[in-house]
Amino acid sequence: MTNHTFKIQTLVQSTINQVLTLSDCNNGIFIIIKHQSAFRLAQMNSSDLTISQLTVTCFDPPFPASIFNRSTSPSLCNLTISTEQFRARFIDNPQQLLNSGIRISAQQLLDIQNIWEEE
Repeated sequence: MTNHTFKIQTLVQSTINQVLTLSDCNNGIFIIIKHQSAFRLAQMNSSDLTISQLTVTCFDPPFPASIFNRSTSPSLCNLTISTEQFRARFIDNPQQLLNSGIRISAQQLLDIQNIWEEE
């Protein structure tokens, strides 16, 4: 009798990137932040790393939604946050819908859920 052991390799790469530094993040990229105990899809407007702050526009609703709308709340349109609230950036941008909405893929949602399970 012969026993064979196989190691299964997953070919699915993560659609988001947890980064330790923000040096590779540019204005306009989509990121995941933690704001008021909820994970949110946000788009980076500007950053000032000398004082560890980002200005972002958040989308509604918070996760675990898969379709988002640009928030009409003034407090979420140009929200200034600490870099400590930054969780990850999208490798591939979410899909832009015709009605100005944003849709993330099932894989992107799964990768985001993996982040909040680690917290």
